[in-house]
Amino acid sequence: MILGKMFAASVVLIVLGAVLTGQLLKRGVSGVWVGLFGALLVIAGTIVIYSPGVPATCAIVGCVVAGAGGGILTSWLTTRTPTVAPSRDQLGTTGGILSQLLYLGMFLGPPVVLAIFGNFPRLVFYAFVIAANITPIVLLAPKGWLLPSRKKLAEASTIWR
Repeated sequence: MILGKMFAASVVLIVLGAVLTGQLLKRGVSGVWVGLFGALLVIAGTIVIYSPGVPATCAIVGCVVAGAGGGILTSWLTTRTPTVAPSRDQLGTTGGILSQLLYLGMFLGPPVVLAIFGNFPRLVFYAFVIAANITPIVLLAPKGWLLPSRKKLAEASTIWR
């Protein structure tokens, strides 16, 4: 019963995370900071879930936090499609590749995480979790990502007009 409630809460928070991503980006918050915020939620939730001796209630909260962070991070990665596509004609292909990589991560992530968790020291596990969540941000971050130029933001916003 509690797993069903946890799953339902996670799904709702993933959706709310996606909506929050759009609201933050619309208000001019740097996209990379939004992505980092989502990644930090996933990292924090994952560390809580897999830390030894954590009570079940805390692990459930960690799962929900990680779900919300996943919604934010995935939404941000999707918003990067127009700016990383080689051309306007290749938006669909770029979005498709991004989606397939996200699905691959969802499919391979749990077995890899469990294998690392069970066979390596905790520090290696935590380093892997951090790297797995930060790497997509680094790969998709625009040049000058701390303060993107107004020109780049204007170009990105007109691509759909």
